[in-house]
Amino acid sequence: MKKNYVLYLGRNIPNTKQEVSLENFVEFLNSQSLLQSFTIFDAKGFWHGEFEKTFVIEVFGIEPEKIDQFAELYCTTFDQEDVLIKEINVNVNLLRGELHE
Repeated sequence: MKKNYVLYLGRNIPNTKQEVSLENFVEFLNSQSLLQSFTIFDAKGFWHGEFEKTFVIEVFGIEPEKIDQFAELYCTTFDQEDVLIKEINVNVNLLRGELHE
């Protein structure tokens, strides 16, 4: 059984009226090497009672250390308080191949 991780990455930058733009986020993703295959969703939520746009990343079959390192890198890069990480045990298959870790 493989692990599925879902990361909730807030876009509000604390103590400013700015947010992480899609362009900044894509640049960040292109500059890191921890996550190579994943899916991104746009979401909206609340953090400590404040509305916040959110990037959600779903990734399969990766070491938990890389997930933690990625979350820490996002926090450091965009001055975030935290990243929510959901870990789920799942069975996943590719139609035409193997899912490599």
